[in-house]
Amino acid sequence: MDLIEGNLRGELPLFTLIEEDKLLFFTVMASSTSLLFPVFTLFSILFLASSSNDNIPATITIPLTSTFTSKLSTEPRVFLQHLASASLSRAHHLKHGTTSPLVKASLFPHSYGGHTIPLSFGTPPQKLSFLVDTGSHVVWAPCTTHYTCTNCSFSNPKKFAYCLNSHDYDDTRNSSKLILDYSDGETKGLSYTPFLKNPPDFPIYYYLGVEDIKIGNTLLGIPSKYLAPVSDGRGGLMIDSGFAYGYMTGPVFKIVTNELKKQMSKYRRSLELETLSGFTPCYNFTGHKSIKIPDLIYQFRGGANMVVPGKNYFVFIPEISLACFPVVTDAGTSTLEFTPGPSIILGNYQHVDYYVEFDLKK
Repeated sequence: MDLIEGNLRGELPLFTLIEEDKLLFFTVMASSTSLLFPVFTLFSILFLASSSNDNIPATITIPLTSTFTSKLSTEPRVFLQHLASASLSRAHHLKHGTTSPLVKASLFPHSYGGHTIPLSFGTPPQKLSFLVDTGSHVVWAPCTTHYTCTNCSFSNPKKFAYCLNSHDYDDTRNSSKLILDYSDGETKGLSYTPFLKNPPDFPIYYYLGVEDIKIGNTLLGIPSKYLAPVSDGRGGLMIDSGFAYGYMTGPVFKIVTNELKKQMSKYRRSLELETLSGFTPCYNFTGHKSIKIPDLIYQFRGGANMVVPGKNYFVFIPEISLACFPVVTDAGTSTLEFTPGPSIILGNYQHVDYYVEFDLKK
């Protein structure tokens, strides 16, 4: 499949996008109200509890493994159906829930849409797998009668970053890195854009200032009320490493998919797969030696563009030449024109091959 490749550049006060040797870098600096996501807190408890700040090692690398060793289903259509259901559940939860001081950990992608790391927890150590998730604010671990947690103290890093592997490596030992950075100052070679102030009902999420969206060369003109969070909690774009593909509220989803259908009109729709999976649009590429899917482009405040190639926002079933746009919406299940919570959730498939950095001090 001949897919259009994306690139991006931009320079903003606190949030970053940059391209270097075809590896795309995407950097974020958090506002003072943003919280560090669970894996980092847990990591600090496990590895830094008995250390002072002066004893933090320059670099720590941790391999990521998973308790999942195979795909959830061997039938691609059934897997798509599961992915759609899981994505809708995730969206509902997020929208309605209320020295060289680096630490590096390998990140393993999995077919259920997440990335995990294994950490040794407790005394004596017991290895558990944890999901890397910027959309949550608590750490969950299985209970056991063999240990209790007492006198836990930790030191949070000043920045954290990741570059996610392609889901082509799902359920294998190929990994990328999770980095905890205790140094001051900006990372060289990156440009920045700020996070937006969180609405009171959603204080733990990371909101980005997006001005509009493009499909290929077409600017969509998304109404501004959907692109920035307001005090009642509606609107805005949230970045979430725990979501597979992502979510768009009904009006935004309609604008995006209408343009996508227009630009891909030469390909045959697979209405059967749309009915089965719950995703739309889906396409049957049988008979096409190569295909082209337009880039999905997020235009952030300050002029930074994040260009997502088709391979990172479509899900493919190559053995039967089918593919779907797997971003979910609640348009068919809600009577509200503008539902509570983020209007757009940027899932981890769209982060692939980007270096994403969160600066927690800024």
